Amino acid sequence: METLTPIFYLHFILQPGAKVAQPVQEKYNTFANVINLHGSFGKDVNQNEAKGNQMAIFANDGNKIIIGVPNNINSTQDFLLVGGIPLNESLVRYGPLVMNTKQELFQAIEDYCNGRLGGLNF
Repeated sequence: METLTPIFYLHFILQPGAKVAQPVQEKYNTFANVINLHGSFGKDVNQNEAKGNQMAIFANDGNKIIIGVPNNINSTQDFLLVGGIPLNESLVRYGPLVMNTKQELFQAIEDYCNGRLGGLNF
């Protein structure tokens, strides 16, 4: 996937008791999303816990992020770790649509209603 700004998008599948340390660049904003049941996150041994469909947001101080699965979880766990350079742009959102201005958002809604946002053929 090509992007206009540097990003990373990583999918981890970890066994119970497993941990991974992912280096993160100083200028990046980073978040982790728990797909399954349970995970722990942090920059050191002091882990913060998050459960399925929750997100952990990390400060951008250029360190590593540790993702782990507690030993008492009985199945593999999926996590998405996403980071990138902040765009520092205004955001306006409505549902899944995110634009920079209300005018752009209204245009995107109109485009969606008129079938101009494309589609997927299954």
